[in-house]
Amino acid sequence: MTASLSTPDRAVTDPVASARAFAAVLARIHRDARREARSVPREQEHAAAADAFWSTMGTCADAEPGLGDRELAALRAQVREALNPWLLRSRFWNRAYLKPHGYAGDFRMLEWIYDLEHSDCADPTQPAVVNVLDRLFAGLHSAHSVWSRRAWFARLVRERVARSSRPVRVLDIACGGSRYLRDVIDDRLDVTFLDQDPAALAFVEGWLPVPARRLCVPVRALADRIAPGAEFDLVLSTGLFDYLPDADARALAAQMCALRAPGGTAVICNFAPCDPSRVVTDWICDWPLIYRDATQLEDLFAPGTRVELERVPGLVYAIA
Repeated sequence: MTASLSTPDRAVTDPVASARAFAAVLARIHRDARREARSVPREQEHAAAADAFWSTMGTCADAEPGLGDRELAALRAQVREALNPWLLRSRFWNRAYLKPHGYAGDFRMLEWIYDLEHSDCADPTQPAVVNVLDRLFAGLHSAHSVWSRRAWFARLVRERVARSSRPVRVLDIACGGSRYLRDVIDDRLDVTFLDQDPAALAFVEGWLPVPARRLCVPVRALADRIAPGAEFDLVLSTGLFDYLPDADARALAAQMCALRAPGGTAVICNFAPCDPSRVVTDWICDWPLIYRDATQLEDLFAPGTRVELERVPGLVYAIA
């Protein structure tokens, strides 16, 4: 590694200065790659960028205690001002921050994150520094949690189908692109997809191999759009509760439980407060989430509801 790729000193305590030092590392990677007429980064460049990025994130996290809301917001804005000219070159950081659908976790964003799982971020058709930025995004703990959540829900559905002698009725609330059902869907599943985004439902229609119901409706109108007497073996909501305040979350959890058939299950998931990517979503992406631990997630259900909790790194699942 050349001396020009040295990473910022972790002793730096000013988040803005640290962000500028990280931006300087990215600028040098970009300059060196262009001079050498290459678009695929070297591994030492990926490593230097990761060291500089996480050093900056550590500095940001260290600066939070004692700051008021206005001071914190102003400091975060300065950090983004220093980094956005670089980060927004990557489609992942760009979409997370600019939110073209109005919110960060839209179905296309999640589909891109799923596709990152098996990517080496060495696309020769885009600049080396963009490949570096893409791999930084792929390295976020929250991205790994999204991959893990997809596999977890797919396994849940697959195991339920294996135990059933008839098609399993599934209601997928705020389904987005529903990659977890796409992984397992066949004629043994009878699925109703519900989302307020017509683009998400159009995307689902594009991959569906079997007929399915699609309801374009906000969750607050769920009760009005589900047919009277409808029951489901699985009522799922994979990524919505991270955005719902407690009152709305309790109301939806109650509705989900009411839609269970005898022997049916309602399942929700929430990012946990220990998610190490929280500093990134707060400082860089402006992607606010409502984090809940196991006790807080269980408390969303009505008293007396039997709830099984499963904790994995960064996530909590509740099965009722």
